[in-house]
Amino acid sequence: MRLHAVEALGKTRSPEAVNPLLSVLFNDRDRAVREDAVRALGQIGDPRAVEFLVTAMKEPGLRPLAIEALGRIGDRCAVPVLITVAEAVDRPEFSRPIDGCGENWDDEILALGRAARALGSIQDEAAIPSLMKALRYTVTRADAADRADSIRGCCDCAVVGSC
Repeated sequence: MRLHAVEALGKTRSPEAVNPLLSVLFNDRDRAVREDAVRALGQIGDPRAVEFLVTAMKEPGLRPLAIEALGRIGDRCAVPVLITVAEAVDRPEFSRPIDGCGENWDDEILALGRAARALGSIQDEAAIPSLMKALRYTVTRADAADRADSIRGCCDCAVVGSC
């Protein structure tokens, strides 16, 4: 029941739903409900949620979802945090393994790709150097190239190279 209520709040896209969703995010014991609260905050797109989503990124399991929500919100205040994720700086001590994807796959692998997508969605030129670094990793290469290219679209240059 709570899960459906959280989903419904996100679908309203109403800024009035932000505070109740933040309460769920930080107080509900059910992981699935909290995950949906993060998704709903991203759907609503209210910049008031940014600092709370940055805090939620510290929790294993919520990190990739919070990064995706930050990209959906599109607030430039999230860019520095997303850059640290895209550059694999300040990685969490523990990252939840992803079942069925091999022993080296975890939430942080998802976080890297989602950070590249989020940076591209925000369209801040400050992200270009980080996206260029992300080209080194197979798991983020396609997202980083697409997003860097979309940001650099104002230039007459390729993703790799200089303007």
